[in-house]
Amino acid sequence: MRNLSFWKRTLLIFLFSFTIFGLMACGQVEQTTKDITDLPIATNIENFNNYEELKAYLSTIYDETEQGYLFKNAGSVSIMTADASYANESTDTTAQVDRTHSESNFQVEGVAEDDTVLTDGYHIYICNWENFFIINADTLAIEYTYQMDNGYLSGMFLEDGHIVLLAYQYTYTESKNSEDTYYWYHYSYGAKVIVFDVSEVSETVEPTISKELFFDNSYINDARMIDGYVYLSMNNYVINYGFAADEAYYPVYRDSYYGTEDINLPAQNIYVMPNDNYSINYMMLVSFSVSDDAPAVVNAYIGSSYQIYMSLFNLYTVTYRYTYDQSTGWYDYSTYVLRFGIDEDHSLVFQAIAQVSGCPLNQFSMDEYDGTFRIATTNYNYDSGSMQIENSLFVLDATSVDTMTKISELGGLGLPNERIYAVRFTNDIAYVITAFQSDPMYKIILTDPANPVLADELHEEGVNDYVHVISDTLLLGVGRASQTDGDRSWFTGVKVELYLTNEDGLTALDYYLAPGEYSYTNVSWDHKAFMSFTPEGEDFTYVAIPIYEYYNGYNACSQNVYVFKVNHSGSLELITTLSHMNEDIYNGSYWYWDSIERTVIIGNYIYTISNNKIQMFDMASDFAYMTKTELGSNYWNLVD
Repeated sequence: MRNLSFWKRTLLIFLFSFTIFGLMACGQVEQTTKDITDLPIATNIENFNNYEELKAYLSTIYDETEQGYLFKNAGSVSIMTADASYANESTDTTAQVDRTHSESNFQVEGVAEDDTVLTDGYHIYICNWENFFIINADTLAIEYTYQMDNGYLSGMFLEDGHIVLLAYQYTYTESKNSEDTYYWYHYSYGAKVIVFDVSEVSETVEPTISKELFFDNSYINDARMIDGYVYLSMNNYVINYGFAADEAYYPVYRDSYYGTEDINLPAQNIYVMPNDNYSINYMMLVSFSVSDDAPAVVNAYIGSSYQIYMSLFNLYTVTYRYTYDQSTGWYDYSTYVLRFGIDEDHSLVFQAIAQVSGCPLNQFSMDEYDGTFRIATTNYNYDSGSMQIENSLFVLDATSVDTMTKISELGGLGLPNERIYAVRFTNDIAYVITAFQSDPMYKIILTDPANPVLADELHEEGVNDYVHVISDTLLLGVGRASQTDGDRSWFTGVKVELYLTNEDGLTALDYYLAPGEYSYTNVSWDHKAFMSFTPEGEDFTYVAIPIYEYYNGYNACSQNVYVFKVNHSGSLELITTLSHMNEDIYNGSYWYWDSIERTVIIGNYIYTISNNKIQMFDMASDFAYMTKTELGSNYWNLVD
């Protein structure tokens, strides 16, 4: 949830990502010197013995100047090896709840992703920029509010009576020089984790903070939780542009287990990884328990991370590489995939690496199943004076050590000039959607990993940006319809489409097009905005999708949550639309301030949550409005 304007948020993230703040070292280890030829190299996962060894290694990446060591481009990439074991023990994450309710939309069952709205059936927990709210689900009374000072909340986890808040905290100071002729502006920032015990929370009992972590100069790339253990993938920017020998050139963090003092990450916890030195920072992997007071396990790798995928057994992180080809004047795109297994102490241990051509679209482009890792990529090749787009599906061995061996590759997906718009894996089947303006959906059978079979392809106008599995035989696509006039095509609005998938292939069953001259949904880029819930014993699934619409030549607009009933017999039914706005303000300029971001179902009640408020509707009484609660006073109030 956010309550600052898009541009202010963008500016903050820009400042966070590119500001370098050095802390003086508050602890020392034994320092020795080594010859450069004895240092860890990027062909192996090796750690450093001490800070002097780390500094010597960094000096091979940075040029020494009067201002310190500044970034230079070394431009070399190597495959690394390591001796590690494969973690394959299953994890039971089944939780018993008293009230049936919807869950956040996670990619992998048992692997939770952080979200801004969660529920346990009795309370609704909301992250709203700098505020964290605990809402009574029966009355919508705010039972607790936590306000973040000098920062904002990005998401949270809920596990066994504990809430884990993920946040960013920053400071901004200004000062003048001695002549008072100009200002110095200084920013410092970091990622913060706050764990609350909410097991006894009520109107008279407040939650207690049980754990706090802070990672200086760090930004959370992504996070997961399995069976009460949180795993963070972060990028630390303390050496992004360079470093000074008399300042911290290693990650610094705080853990409430040790108190409030800064902790210098030991050199033995810092490793090399393959990188081309185009983007140098520390990729930090952190794991900790939600419920006990044990310290977090923190390790850092010299390199960077972009996207992650996590199964019950492994975390995969991808790093993109772009190599300039002087003969063509074009760049060759490739992706390194690093696998980290979950160790017995729940820490992440490097296992293996692979390289594939092209780049994945998002986390849904990756999947692990039955000892294999599957990844779909789009590659851009420059050939004979023109750019060629190639879409491929790779199957890799996820049990091997050091290198994930390629088992098979299926290329040639998509028509000319089409890239991948969506991917969904379910067991031994992959659905890959490519598009330029039309939408071929490919069904690929992966029962034999060495021989992927293109079982069927369905061609339609428009494109699906997100695909959700309803059942073994039903898929729901959320995307955009298109219109064609001669050689010109354009997207016209949100489409929601139901598909039958069985042994005979793919069949379109039912279709809904949102009204308006143009409409869009944030489900296209934020899968957590999509809500699905199957009531116990019923043969249908509720689906809620927020949709933005324009009217009257883009002079009027609105935003609603469209609630569908997906009947398992194979039909799609729109049953209601819910809004936080009145008809008379649809022409207003600030309609988006009260757009619904999340939807929750508890029993027979459905809740819509925006930055401004939470509303409650009775599904058993034709979605009758029940009550609402305002969440903040720093918005334009657009409704009565």
